[in-house]
Amino acid sequence: NCLKGNHALFFTQDLGQNWKLISRNVNHVEWPFNIAQIESGIPTTRIYATLMYAKSPPRLIYTDDFFRNTTLLVENCLQFKLRAYYLFAMQSGEDYITNMLVSNLPDKFSVFYKTMFPFQKVRSEEFHILDTSENAVFVFVKENIGAPYGNLYISDSTGIRYTLSLSHVLSQASIGADFMKANGLEGVYVANALDDKAVKEFNAQNEEEEEEEEEWGDEERDEETGRSGTRKKLKKNIVLDNIHTYITFNKGGSWRYIMPPKVDSKKKVISCPGNEDCSLHLHLRKLTTVPFLSHKNAHGIILALGNTGKTLNTEARSNVYLSRDGGVNWEEAVKGPNVYDIADHGGLIVRTRLYRLNKETSDISYSWNEGLTWEKLRLSAQNITIQDIFTEPDSSTQYFLIRADAYETDDDEASTKKYTTMFSLNFEGLHQRACKGADTPGVGDSDFELWSPYDGRHGQPCLLGRRISYSRRKREAECYNGIKFERPMNIETCKCTEEDYECDFGFVRKDRLSNSPCIAQINISYAPPAVCIGSYTVTNGYRKVAGDTCQGGIIHDPIVIPCSNWFGFSKIIFILLITIIIALVVALLYLCKHFTEIKSKLQATFKSQNSKKGTDFKDVKYSKIEAKTEDGDEELIIQATPKPAAGEVQDLSKKDHQPNSQQNIQLP
Repeated sequence: NCLKGNHALFFTQDLGQNWKLISRNVNHVEWPFNIAQIESGIPTTRIYATLMYAKSPPRLIYTDDFFRNTTLLVENCLQFKLRAYYLFAMQSGEDYITNMLVSNLPDKFSVFYKTMFPFQKVRSEEFHILDTSENAVFVFVKENIGAPYGNLYISDSTGIRYTLSLSHVLSQASIGADFMKANGLEGVYVANALDDKAVKEFNAQNEEEEEEEEEWGDEERDEETGRSGTRKKLKKNIVLDNIHTYITFNKGGSWRYIMPPKVDSKKKVISCPGNEDCSLHLHLRKLTTVPFLSHKNAHGIILALGNTGKTLNTEARSNVYLSRDGGVNWEEAVKGPNVYDIADHGGLIVRTRLYRLNKETSDISYSWNEGLTWEKLRLSAQNITIQDIFTEPDSSTQYFLIRADAYETDDDEASTKKYTTMFSLNFEGLHQRACKGADTPGVGDSDFELWSPYDGRHGQPCLLGRRISYSRRKREAECYNGIKFERPMNIETCKCTEEDYECDFGFVRKDRLSNSPCIAQINISYAPPAVCIGSYTVTNGYRKVAGDTCQGGIIHDPIVIPCSNWFGFSKIIFILLITIIIALVVALLYLCKHFTEIKSKLQATFKSQNSKKGTDFKDVKYSKIEAKTEDGDEELIIQATPKPAAGEVQDLSKKDHQPNSQQNIQLP
């Protein structure tokens, strides 16, 4: 039954020696893994799971005691994803519409909110959570299931409200989109997308294909395979021939073409202006076996296969490109496709020719100066085919593993057997000297320099509203950082610029490849809310990028509008004023009608009090006068209202302004 989704869940407390069944009918399970989740108070024994029972929809639950007790979170939950600060649930709705729900860590993942997208309905499960690492969520949505592209959306810090970041992004079956983050930097992402013309051509071919299928008769069905194959090939070429690479330095707020190098690795001039006619295009994940590479401990260093031109070429026609400033400037490191990895905090790079496109070899190349020069190293006496190069995830050591195919021939040379072998490389044996001067970058004989990530604009080198200065090894300093190296850094606040803002919910940039104005896609109401006190805000189409800390400079704050109407009062104050006026008029009419009767009663009352207390009428101090009619009318109370104390604010929204039989009227 495992293949049908009826999984049983087991757990072990002795490193897998013994296992205990804790639940059946479990479709998917995750548990808190992040230190922030544990520090927020979520128990370490908590388990999130979707349970599936016969004739009932799947349910998202959690348990803190290994399923002895469970708490329901979401009904009709198709799937869920747990991230460090967010818990997402895909909920099935009516008419096959999928709703994406989100819960935040401050709520301990107990309260879910329906996410808000510019579109209203999605009839699929094509939501892909791409990245949540920077207090915002990148989501890829395929609104057209058959298309090889979709739209990329970015959220606010809550993960609830989404705005379009980049359209027609190339889809990738396993992870959703051809999209990568530059690790070690904030706000830098790269994506491959189709241009508008290619999308129109692809959709036109789809429509023609559907029309042809409807017109085919029974006698033409035999030709269906040939026609469909030709059409599919044509559509595939439309996609492959029109892929463009874009980069963002403000977390999807705006995108741009990648600037190509000025010369190639042979110092030959490259004539490419870095616009829609020619720019640098990179392989990310979809069409390559060698992914876009960056490490969190190698700040600013990126390696990728790619080409210069109007669009992205195939992997076989790619070269290796390197950036050491987070994607602003690039250089061609070596001709031809290679496989590679980075170690020693970015100080050591190892590469070799891509195995499928080269004869058998036993050589690798390595560089201590970020690709300025390369040294060769022979791995084996026999020829091998190198498949991949690995280092540990932190990229802090000088160790590599190399996976390769080797070949063994029988004694009679009648047959050859292929087997996989692994090589371990330890570059500590080269006895490079240890780097010095990390705490004094740029001073004297220090091997380090100060570097601040930026987006290539003139002015301050800032990203996301702050200037972060890293101490990193100089390129020409051929020394090693060491596994215990801790990179000194300094942070300063920057003034706000257009790059610090993205379009708010319901808005989109007029030109997706510039900081053009954000244009409304939905109707924006400037009317005050039902309950309005003092003032209210209306978006002007912009919001600060989540996590951006800029101050001053260009301001795109929401518009503040007073809660005003006819007399400059808020609606609540206006209603309250009318109520008081009506009450005063009613009181005056009542006094006029019964003036003589009330006067006589008051005189009699005070005469009685004066006779008892020996005081004159004029010396009496009072705050409340009560009267009741003889014909049974309801009681009228006229009471002095005390003024609020200094600093106290009355919340009018909490008062009941409905008319009743008893009115409180403030005396002058």
